[in-house]
Amino acid sequence: MDFPYEEKFSFRNNTFKSPFTDLNLIEKRAKDQVELRTQKRSDRTSKQRPLKTYSIEWILQDDIPNQSYNISNLNDYLDQLQSLDKKQNLSGIKAIRKILSELDTPISQVIKSGALPLIIPKLYYDDCPQIQYECTWAITNMCTGNKKCISALINAGCLQGLDYILSSDIDELVEQAIWALGNLASDSHIYRDAVLESGVLDKIIKKTMNSMKISTIRQGCWALSNIFRISPLPIRYANDFMPVIGKCIMMHKELNELIGNVLFATSKVTEQKNFIYEFLQLDVLKDVCILAMSQHYNIAIPALSVMGNIIGGSDYEAGQVIKAGGLRVLKHCLNINYAAVRQETIWALSNLCAGDYQQVNSIMKSGILKDLINLIPSLSSELQNEASWVFGNIVSNESGVIETLVDQGLFEALSHLLKSKTSKSVLVSLMALEKVLEYSQYMDEVNDKFMKIIEETGITDILYELQMHKNEKVYKKAQEILSEFFDYEEECQELLDNISQISTKLYI
Repeated sequence: MDFPYEEKFSFRNNTFKSPFTDLNLIEKRAKDQVELRTQKRSDRTSKQRPLKTYSIEWILQDDIPNQSYNISNLNDYLDQLQSLDKKQNLSGIKAIRKILSELDTPISQVIKSGALPLIIPKLYYDDCPQIQYECTWAITNMCTGNKKCISALINAGCLQGLDYILSSDIDELVEQAIWALGNLASDSHIYRDAVLESGVLDKIIKKTMNSMKISTIRQGCWALSNIFRISPLPIRYANDFMPVIGKCIMMHKELNELIGNVLFATSKVTEQKNFIYEFLQLDVLKDVCILAMSQHYNIAIPALSVMGNIIGGSDYEAGQVIKAGGLRVLKHCLNINYAAVRQETIWALSNLCAGDYQQVNSIMKSGILKDLINLIPSLSSELQNEASWVFGNIVSNESGVIETLVDQGLFEALSHLLKSKTSKSVLVSLMALEKVLEYSQYMDEVNDKFMKIIEETGITDILYELQMHKNEKVYKKAQEILSEFFDYEEECQELLDNISQISTKLYI
C-alpha cells in the first residue's frame, strides 16, 4: 500500500524576480562591464568581437555632463529621446534608466508618459550599442512592475526587441536582454507563456550552452529557472531545458547561490515522472546529493525535492538515488534541526519506504528509521504527520522489518502519532498498527511481546479514546483493531456487568 505525499511547502512559492535596486552595484556594472566602449577601447573591442558590416558610432560618455536625475524632468528626457542627435538619445535614455533604478521606481509614470514607443525602437540601433544597452537596461527595470506595466511592455513590442538583442555579438547586451526576459517570465504563467511564444527560448538556451563566459551562463541559468519554476510546467519545452540543467549542476561551484534557482526549476520538471529518466541521463545525480547537504537551505531544500521526486518514480529510478549515496544524505539531513529540510527529507524517505525489498533492506541497514523514531517526540505536529507515512508505507510494504522496527521503538513512535490532530495522519498510523498486529497475531511469543509494549506505551487507552473521534473512518478503524486484536467484547461485557451491579445496589 502506497501513501502518496500530498502537501506543498511555502518555500516552493518563493519569488526569484530580481529588480535593480542596488544603485552602487548598477553603476559598477555599467562602469566595469560596459561603459560601452569608449574611444580608447573601440579599436581593441572591435577586434575582439567583430560586428556585422556596419560601422559602430561610439559616443564618449565623458561628453555627457554629470547631473542629478529626477522624475520631474521626465519630459526633458523624452525630448532628448526624440532628438536626431544620438548623443542626446543616449543622455535621455540614461536618465530614464537611472530614475528607474531608484528604490521607489516610478515605472507606471514612465510608461504612461509615452516613453515605450521612443525606447523600444532604439533596441534596433545596431550602430550604437550604448543606446541599445541603456534601453535594454531600462526595460529590464520596467519588467519588475505590476501586471499592467508588463502588459504594456509586451503590447509595445518589447519581446520582439529583446529577441533582436539576443542575436547581438556583444555579451553585455545579450546578458541584459536575458535578464529582462527572466524578469518578464517570473511574474506569472501568462507572461511566461508569452515569452515562450515569442521564440526566445532557443536563443537563451544556445547562449547559455555555448558561452564560455560565466556571467552569461549565470544570467541564462537564472532566466531559464524563472521560466520553468512557474506552474503549470511548460511540458513541451522541458526537454530543451534538460541540457542546461546538466551544465548548471556540473558548474554549481561557479554558479554559487544561483544553483538553488536551477534546482528549484529542476524539481518542478522532475515532478513529471516522464522526465525523471531524462534527468538521470545527465549523470548529475551525485552532484544533486552533494548539494542536498549544503549549509545554504535555499540550495539544500530544492535538491532534496529533486531527490524525492526521483525516489517517487520507478524502483529503478529510486535505486539510482540509493546508488548515488542518497540514504547517507537523507540521514544527514534528517538530523538538521530545520523544519523545511526535515520535511523534504521525511517526504523523500516515505517514498523510498514504498520501494522494493532491496531498497527497504538498504533503509534498515542505514539506521535512518531508528533516528526518525527517536526524533518523533520532538517533531512538530506537521513533521509528525509526514512521518506517519514513513511507517505506514514500510510496514505495509515489507513485513520482514516489523520486529526490528518494534525493537527500535516503533510502538513508542505510534503512541505519539496516534494523538495527531490531523485525521489522515491518525488513520495512517492506525493502519500501520493494524499491519503490525496482523503480522504478530499467529506468533504467540511475538504477539505477547508486542501486546506488552502496546500496553506500556498507552496505545490501548489511545485506541479506546479514538472511538470517540469526530472522523468516522478513524473511530471505525479504532473499533476494528480493538475488536480484532484485543479482548474488546469481553471488556465491554465486563463493563456492562459492572454497571448492572452498581445499578442493582443503588436500587436496593
